This record gives sequence, C-alpha cells and structure tokens, in this order.
Amino acid sequence: MKGLERYKKIKNLGEGAQGNVVLSEDTLLGRKVAIKSLHQSLISDALHVKRFEEEAKTLANLRHAHIIDVYDIIANNEGCHLVMEYFEGYPLDLYIRNKTGPIPEKKAVDIFIKILDAMNYIHKKKIIHRDIKPSNIMINDDFEIRLLDFGIAKNTEKDAKLTQIGGSAGYTPMYMSPEHCNGVPITKCSDIYSLGVTLWQMLTGKAPYEGFTQGQIYLKVANEPLPSVQSVYQNVSLKMNEIVQKATRKKPNERYSSCGEFKKELSKLKKHLHEPKTEFIYNLNIKILDGIEAKIYINEEHHYGTEFSKSFEAPIDSAVKIEVLKQGYKKIRQEHFLIKDESFQFSLEKQTFSFSSILSEIQNKAIPYIHKIKPNFLNLFVFLKLNCVWAIDTLKLKLKKNQTDTVKLIQKKRNETKKAIDKSSETVKPHKKEYATYLTVIVLFFIVLYSLLNSDRDKRKTEEPPIFPTVNFESTEASGEESQSSVRIPVELSKESDSIVEIRLLFSGTANGNDYKSKSETLIIQSNKKIGFIDLNIFDDKVLESNESIEIKLENPVNAKLGAKQNYTYTIINDDKKTTIKTKPKKFPAKGSKYRKDCKGFDQFQYYHDGRGGYYSKLIKKNSLTCGFRGNTKKPNELSFYLKTIDEEDPNFYSEIFDDYFVIYNTVQRDITLKVYSVSKNQLIKNFEFKGRILNLYYDNKQIFTNKGHKADVLHHFIDIGNPSNSILKGALFRQRKYLGSGDEKKIIIKKN
Repeated sequence: MKGLERYKKIKNLGEGAQGNVVLSEDTLLGRKVAIKSLHQSLISDALHVKRFEEEAKTLANLRHAHIIDVYDIIANNEGCHLVMEYFEGYPLDLYIRNKTGPIPEKKAVDIFIKILDAMNYIHKKKIIHRDIKPSNIMINDDFEIRLLDFGIAKNTEKDAKLTQIGGSAGYTPMYMSPEHCNGVPITKCSDIYSLGVTLWQMLTGKAPYEGFTQGQIYLKVANEPLPSVQSVYQNVSLKMNEIVQKATRKKPNERYSSCGEFKKELSKLKKHLHEPKTEFIYNLNIKILDGIEAKIYINEEHHYGTEFSKSFEAPIDSAVKIEVLKQGYKKIRQEHFLIKDESFQFSLEKQTFSFSSILSEIQNKAIPYIHKIKPNFLNLFVFLKLNCVWAIDTLKLKLKKNQTDTVKLIQKKRNETKKAIDKSSETVKPHKKEYATYLTVIVLFFIVLYSLLNSDRDKRKTEEPPIFPTVNFESTEASGEESQSSVRIPVELSKESDSIVEIRLLFSGTANGNDYKSKSETLIIQSNKKIGFIDLNIFDDKVLESNESIEIKLENPVNAKLGAKQNYTYTIINDDKKTTIKTKPKKFPAKGSKYRKDCKGFDQFQYYHDGRGGYYSKLIKKNSLTCGFRGNTKKPNELSFYLKTIDEEDPNFYSEIFDDYFVIYNTVQRDITLKVYSVSKNQLIKNFEFKGRILNLYYDNKQIFTNKGHKADVLHHFIDIGNPSNSILKGALFRQRKYLGSGDEKKIIIKKN
C-alpha cells in the first residue's frame, strides 16, 4: 500500500469499529512497530480522518515512559496510517480476567501509580483522555504499562468542536463519569472518575455493573455510588475502599483535584500495606461428555459417575490435580492453577490396541506370578549346554565312523556328557513348570510384536486422506431494501466438521463502502456446526440512485473444500420515493501545487499535491547538504561509526556530523540526556544530563550552545567538549553571558528519529 512499502506485515493485533492494528517490521530501521489504520470505508469521511490526524498530533507531542510513542503518520488517498511503538503485553481487562483475577492490593497500587503518572502528565499538557478503561491500558508480565487510544482525547487549548465528533464513539458506559452520562461538559475530574472505576476492577477482578443493560448502567452511574470493594472481594483494606469512593464521587469537585493528589493518597496507604498469603474459595466442576461414567479424581478425593463438583480452599501457588480413569479408555491427567471458578468437560477416547497396552497387561498380570517363582537359570543353562555338546558328539561319531582311534575318544567323551546330563536333569525337573511359563511368555511376546508390526503395516496401506466437508452458499442470490440495517447470509457445510472451518471472503460489485460494511473478511464456522453466517450492515445514504449489487465469493477454505455454489449476489434495491440530495464535491489543492520538502536519507525531495487529497514527490537533489550529506570529508569507517551509533542507541534526536563530532539526545518531560561522540576516535566523549528544552544547537571551537536567540524565559546551556568540567548545564541568559558565545557559531542540524 502506498506509503507503507518499508513495513512488512507480521500479524493482525486487533480490529475495532474505526480501524485495525497490525504488527509489522520496519525493514529500514529493523524494529517492530504497530500500525493503526483507519477503515477503508471511513477514509472518505472528513470527520473521522480529522479525528485520526488529531490522535497522531496528540501522541506526537507526548513523551512519557508509560504512554505509547508515535513514530509517523502516513495519510494519502489510499489510507490513513499511524505508525506507533509496539508494546508486547495484554489489555489490562484481559490480564485480570485470564491471568490474575483480583490483583493483590500492594501490587495493584504499584501498577496504578504508573497509570496515574501518565495521566498526570497528559493533564498538565491540557489534554483530557475521555476514554480511560482497562482495555485502553496495556500491561506485560514485568508489570510495565502503556496508556493508549487517544482517538477521542480532547485538547482544551485547541478546537473544542473537534472533540464532539462521533458523539459517544468509543465510550463504555460503566467507566463513564456521571457528568458524561448526563451530557455535561467533562474535565480532567471525569478522567479521575474513570481511573477510580479502573482501580475498583483491578482490586475486585471484575467490571462493575456486569449483567445490567446499557440503560440501567447509565442510571446507576448517574444516581448510585459505586459498590464498595469489600462487597465483591473481602481481601482489600477499608482505607483503599475510601480512596476508590472519593475518586468516584458523583460531584466532580468532591473527587481528587488531580492525579498527583490521587497518587499521594495511594503512596501513603502503600506504607501500611502487607501482603498476607491469601487463599481463595473456588468451585471446580468436572463433567464427562457422552454420558460415560468413570472415576473422577480431584486431588485425593474421587467420585464415580459422569460429573463431580467440589468447593475447596486453594492457595494461588498450588495446582489442582485432575484424573479421569475408565477401563478400556485413555487416561486423562491434568494440573491447573485456579484463579476463579472453573468447569472442565472431557471426552473419553477408547483405548486402542497397542504394544504398550500389551506390555502393561503383561506387567500387571504375568509379572506378579513370575516374581513368586525363583528357578535357578544357571542349572537350566548348564543342562541345555550339555545337551548341545552331546548332540555335537553324536554327529561327529557318524561323520568319523571309519577313524577307529578318534571314534573311541569321542565315544568316551559322549558317555561322560550323558552322565552329566542325567545328573543335571535332577536339578531342572523340579522347576519344569516355571521354565515352561517363562518360555510361554517369551513366545507370546514375539507373537504380539510380530502382529503389531504387521497390523501397523496394513494400517498404513489402508489409511486414506481425511474427507473434508464441502462448503456452499444456501442460494446464489437474494434481494432486499436498502433501508434494511443488517443482513445475514447463510453458508453451509455438507457435514459437520471436527475442526474449525475458516473461509476467506472476497467482496466486489457496484456497491461500495458507503452502501454496506462487512463485519469480517473471514467466515468462521465452529467445530460440530453445519452453518455459519456472513453479517452485513446496509447503510441508507438517502440519495436516489440505481440498484447496486454486492458480489461475495468464497475462497481458500481451511478444513473444507469449495462446492458449486461459491458465489452470491445481494442486490440493494433503492427507494424511488427518496429525493435526490446534491452533494458538493470535496475540494483539494490544485494538482502540482507545492506541499512540502523532505529528506529520504541524504536525498532531498519536493512533494506536490495530486489534486485528489494525496501527494507525489520528485527528487530535487541527491546527496543534499540540507539532508546531512557531507560527501567524502569523513573516512568510510568514521561515517560507519556515526550510522552504527545512531542505529544502536536509537535516540529521540541526533545531529549531523560537525567538525569532528556529532551528538544524540533523549528527552523525558524536562529531563535531557545528551551524548557527544568523536568520529575520528570512534568513541563517546562525554555524557551530559540536565533539565530544560533543546530548541536549537550551535557550535564553535569545541563548544556547544543551546537555545541561541531565545529570551531569558528559556533555560540556556553551555557544553565545553574540550573541557567538560567547565560546562554550565542550566541557567538564565541574564545570569550567564557565557551562554551567548561570540556570535560566530554555526547552527547544528538536528533530526528527529
């Protein structure tokens, strides 16, 4: 797609009503990024595009450890894309539901203070998030967090009308403040209310007002206090409940006045918290499908039947052992760490005839008997050896019957062997039954082994590839009025499948994104189901026009094969009674008018408007000095060190090479970390840490000056590369004239990474 050529898609991360997010690799910088894209159907909607661009601008101006970084925005006539930091973790609501349950109070405070730090930062930037909820907070296994989704954030210093776009778009009623539910203008106190509800969910392990309708939730939020934490989960201090209740008061002026005050109260509480070893009461239910009765074990307790339920106290660090045993069926053995009430359903599989099962049967039945008998195998070995010697001597007598002397010697030896055999047989006879048992077991073992090898060979010969069901539309066409809000199109399988069937959908036809919207581009039919549905939303655009068609084609099914009815046509019949509404064509800058200049590497490009809302570029100059090119003034290894350092350090900002030096620096709020490198020495000269802002950099004779030309209300800094101890890293201009320099300094070109 235009503008995304450098990004290689890895996988989809999620999709919402406004757009989708894709994990990609930045092939130029070699890092993973998350690309948020506005849905194609919304690209022509100026309001949605404007909100999307505002989100990019909002995030671009935020630099905080707990807020997602934005790297770039790509907007053209083919799409709107926001390139952001990829943070590998889980939405907080899913983390609570699937991994932790109620988060222990002390750990919850540690996590929540990080969230408050991020919110305090954006409030100081005069920004109201307006959609704080656990699903908009990411957390990983190291308890790092990132705040995201500023799509409906409000900058109170900018156009207030923009914040009204979309009405309640993106909001979740149970996290909305009372004033928000009542349509009253919202402030940062509304964010504090949503933060209080989020903390409530972290402590209780569940969202408030679950099971209520949207209308009921609005009424409860507007009129009733949030239920106490202890009414849902007992292992939380009363002081914590007081903090949550204050944050969620109905009147904004009765809540915490800022996130800083909220954090201060939690920090005080943390000093008095201890983390006792907590035990939880869980209900565990085991059920065997198909009505098969078996022995069900939960830890040491067992029950015979098809279902077994048990309530017990289980420490969070102790696994529950589950076993299901049935003669003739495969054994089921599992262990689970329970964090909530659980139900497990098992299907028993018949035990197939196998070599291991035969050995097990022999071990269980034959071995105990054999252990009872202890014949002397050495006597048996001697007896068998003597018989072999006697047989060999007998054969020699027949072969050498004409050699008289030899025959006499053999005959003598044979007679001695015969006496030894008679004597040895006396020690073997008492155990002949036991020897016969061992011999039978050995013979049976080889018979079973031979039969198994042959049965496997026969099985391989007769095995056939799996037979997949055929997938078809129930019918090939249908019609309906455009005023219909939704349509369900059935797709059926020729038979139920044991696996999930996944079918890709290809949409075409005369209708476009203004006329309909598909809920998904892939149809999933669950296992043991014969039918699935394609859901379409049909839009009433109130414009008189001819009938339009939606063409749907089934493609590339997984665990199924295509039948004859692969195509389906849905016709949108337009209402002739509608009046024609003339729409004004959208105005774009004239084609060929200049947009901006920009650099790609060391090359400079001029961008022009294409007359349709997009842009195209032309190369102005290769290896431009404006873009940082310095020709061959530096040796190849020096330039390599410069590029390698920037790639490895990945700073917020970096400079061109000036004299023998270059700088890189990172900013976090007002904290600045700046490093000076020498390209000839290929090494770091000095690392400087100071506060303030860097609005520009100037250089002269191994000395760097910041913020030249700005008044005394901006901090200035003087960095002496030759003598770092002589540097002055903060101060007002009127106090230190040294910050100004002599006036001959050259400006250092700085680039944002």
